[in-house]
Amino acid sequence: MDADGSNVTQLTFGNEGENSFGQWSPDGTRIVFSSSRDGNRDIYTINVDGSDEQQLTFDTGHDNFPSWSPNGEEIAFVSDRSGFAQLYIMDSDGSDIRQVTDNDLGNSQPTWSEVSPQIVFSADDGSARNLFVTDYHGYKVEQVTFGAVYNSSSPDFSPDSNQVVYETDFDGDVEIYVADLDGNNPINVSNSSFSSDLDPGWQPCQ
Repeated sequence: MDADGSNVTQLTFGNEGENSFGQWSPDGTRIVFSSSRDGNRDIYTINVDGSDEQQLTFDTGHDNFPSWSPNGEEIAFVSDRSGFAQLYIMDSDGSDIRQVTDNDLGNSQPTWSEVSPQIVFSADDGSARNLFVTDYHGYKVEQVTFGAVYNSSSPDFSPDSNQVVYETDFDGDVEIYVADLDGNNPINVSNSSFSSDLDPGWQPCQ
């Protein structure tokens, strides 16, 4: 729809399954999303007018959280096809699928850096959810938050990729924090004790 709420356009149809985790391509011509129409979840893309829908993944596992690379040539996503929810990258046409992470955590919510070859994501060890940063190959994975019992999720890079914004229940209720990429200097920027503050995003550079 338009920014003023007008011209709402339905892109997908049918009564089976759920279509979710939609994200615009960088050039604004297509949307990537996850669908459970076939029982499991797979990744699809579609034109912004609803035409030319294409299925990209066909594994029997669940593929979720698709995220377009800044140049539009690749898509990161999360899949449990190996037994654990791992981070994968594929070309934007669904070819050349590569596994990035290899751990026993519940990885999710990958977000690309606009200026460096890095992806920030959240991972759950069963006791807490924390944030990690990895290169595109998974060779260098660094932990950003270190909560033992609290959860940090929904990360997004700052435009210069020196910081990350995220939601966390560190203070008891869910607040929005900003921290350096190494986890230092965490700052509560929402400071709301009466509500949950969720799903932050950084304004792109103009």
